[in-house]
Amino acid sequence: MDPDASVPAAEPSVFNYVLSFLLVGVAWGFTTPFIRRAAADFNARQEAAQKSQAPQTQAQSAQSATEEQELQESHPPTSTAKNGDEGEDEEEEESGEEDQPLTSNARSTTAAAAAAAGGDSTRVPAWMKPKPTSSWLTTKIVTVFWTVVNLLRTPAYSIPLVINLTGSIWFFLLVGKHELSLTVPLANSSAFLFTVLGEWYVERKVIAKETWLGMALVLGGIGLWIVSYRINLQTALEMPEEKCPEAEDSWSIDEQRRDIDVMVKLRYARQRPYQDPRDFDIYLNKLERRFPQRGEKERALVFFVKLAPELRLKIQLHYIDLPDTRAQMVTVATYYHSLLHMRESRREREESRNRYSKRTRRNADSHMKNRRSRNRNRPVKHGHPLKCYNCGSEEHLADRCI
Repeated sequence: MDPDASVPAAEPSVFNYVLSFLLVGVAWGFTTPFIRRAAADFNARQEAAQKSQAPQTQAQSAQSATEEQELQESHPPTSTAKNGDEGEDEEEEESGEEDQPLTSNARSTTAAAAAAAGGDSTRVPAWMKPKPTSSWLTTKIVTVFWTVVNLLRTPAYSIPLVINLTGSIWFFLLVGKHELSLTVPLANSSAFLFTVLGEWYVERKVIAKETWLGMALVLGGIGLWIVSYRINLQTALEMPEEKCPEAEDSWSIDEQRRDIDVMVKLRYARQRPYQDPRDFDIYLNKLERRFPQRGEKERALVFFVKLAPELRLKIQLHYIDLPDTRAQMVTVATYYHSLLHMRESRREREESRNRYSKRTRRNADSHMKNRRSRNRNRPVKHGHPLKCYNCGSEEHLADRCI
């Protein structure tokens, strides 16, 4: 056995709590203004770079237009003429179209014709080649990706961001073992204070009166928590040993009431009619979990006593020595419960069958009696009733037929 196992761990002091909350507040709150300022500076630099590149792109586009026109004049497109008349007509048409700039479709057509022509070994100019196009979504994704990469490569943004993200790790390492309903509000309050302080330090922002009032209330709440914590800790340490059980009793009133309710249910628990013994065993196990574990034989006897009277009598008639374990007792009770249930169901079927047969026999007897009473006054001949020859009725003869 470890000799130091009985020695309780030392409780950290109040100074350690205060220092922990201050560190978490610095990590969460004081770094936020730095991150916001670095992001704003990065956006400003990006906008300035775009504005400076706009005149250069315009000048380059104008220069490329003039170069294209000069190349058109110096490298006119050539074609093979089948006869002299067609060649002269084409030269006249080309001379009339030299002053017109080429469109993108014309450029691609001219480039294809120049590449197909084998007579001239000149290269195709760059302005004649078709320009590749990319989709809008791809352009946006690439732009956002490189913007994020360049932003993270900025030390003024990345260093405060890393400190802010590690604040959660500091919180769980320093104060995360205690009750979160107290530590989380205190950590957020300290982060609010350091956020205000960081805005004043980075942006030289004037603190408003409402902000001062909120900071004062936050500090007052933190002070009340520290004072109440120290009072409760001191009271617990100075409490005499004879008063400790009384305090524990006052703290466990609800627990005792629940134990009393469970004990009452366990005492008056009985197997209901047609209830399966296995279900009854599960119910008893739930109630017995609240109390110290008993022996197997005692648990088996408790289960046997709480069974239904007819099932208990059936087990006593067939078993001289009752089972010693709870599981065996449940198995035996389940077996005889199924037998009793089968006999009762068979008895009910026989009773219902007898009731039906008696009812049908009674109905048949009454029908025969009614039939005999109706035929008693009828004239018969050789055992058969006489009928009217006119209408065929057995109620009267032909001389009385109307």
